Amino acid sequence: ALCIIAGPSPQQIAEVADFAARRGVPVAQVSSCLLYRAEDGDVVTETTPSLTEAQAVYPYLHLKLAEESALTNSTSDWRLLRTNHILGQGGLLGCIPGHNRDPRLLDHLRQGQPLRLARAGQVRVSIIHAEDLAAAMLDLCADRSSAGQILNVLHPSPVMADDYFRQIADLMGLPPPVIAPLDPAPEDFWALTARDIHYVSHHPSV
Repeated sequence: ALCIIAGPSPQQIAEVADFAARRGVPVAQVSSCLLYRAEDGDVVTETTPSLTEAQAVYPYLHLKLAEESALTNSTSDWRLLRTNHILGQGGLLGCIPGHNRDPRLLDHLRQGQPLRLARAGQVRVSIIHAEDLAAAMLDLCADRSSAGQILNVLHPSPVMADDYFRQIADLMGLPPPVIAPLDPAPEDFWALTARDIHYVSHHPSV
């Protein structure tokens, strides 16, 4: 199995997919749940429509669509894995604005500073641990029924963003942070992560 995690350009992904097709091996690629055409409050499954190029208003979304197309337009035995918030050692902490992937999050908590969170942290976040995502990639490559499919790969139950931040403080031996509401600007890319959306898979392979 060949697994494409992150970083390659669409051209490089196409080359990997072509290599996989020539060798007759399955290939899986991690993508983003932000590519679904979803509204606030939705439960999003694999049957939810994806964004079109015209609807992708941020460069990140255009890049992800191009990366997906590089794989799905190939003749390889492909699987596309969409996921949301990935937990694991080495990743930047924080899951919604204004502390999304905030390199100073731990400093804020140590100093007892309030956290300004979209909707005061009352946002559902779908999560997966990096090790579980890696295991799923390999397992799905061995599953013929997942071939040529877009699959949501994440824990079936979401977490609340405010609980996420409180648990980080608790693991540090700190009191729960004071949480204040934040209203992110709608034109800000991170506002996409402030939507209260529950991502879930209905595919039997997942």
